[in-house]
Amino acid sequence: MNSELNESYYSRLYDDFVREQQRLSNDLKQHTDIETDKLHQNELKIISQFLQQILRIRNIKKKLQLKKNS
Repeated sequence: MNSELNESYYSRLYDDFVREQQRLSNDLKQHTDIETDKLHQNELKIISQFLQQILRIRNIKKKLQLKKNS
């Protein structure tokens, strides 16, 4: 049960970051202000890093669970 909750948590977290990434990408397309664009680009980089880390954690948890079950 605990691993299901954690997986659910990571899934929701991942989905939230993806939505934010999409929002920022859309904002970038609409803005012409260079400073705002730079800020959004930096935010997108940070979000991408978070997404990568979430995926790594989920994969590690799955591998550990598989080892535990075998």
